Amino acid sequence: MAGGYGSNMAALPGFTRITSDPAVLGGKPCVAGTRLSVEQALQALAMFPEWAELKANYPSLEKEDVPEILRFAALVMGGDLHPLSLPAAK
Repeated sequence: MAGGYGSNMAALPGFTRITSDPAVLGGKPCVAGTRLSVEQALQALAMFPEWAELKANYPSLEKEDVPEILRFAALVMGGDLHPLSLPAAK
């Protein structure tokens, strides 16, 4: 993990790209090595759904961060993560 903002930075259990450190943004979950909170990252994803535009506005984000950001948000919002059942294509 890049950054090294605080000595108490730790990856959250089950996540390699989401960290929490009391010295960074008051301990809010952040994208590892950045000062970008998961909340801010979700807002960025909503505003810039195309990768090129997202990367241009948030150069510290990596493509590998996006699935973890979304998985973390899903777990926080609903507890358990379940695969969606999609109707069969006709």
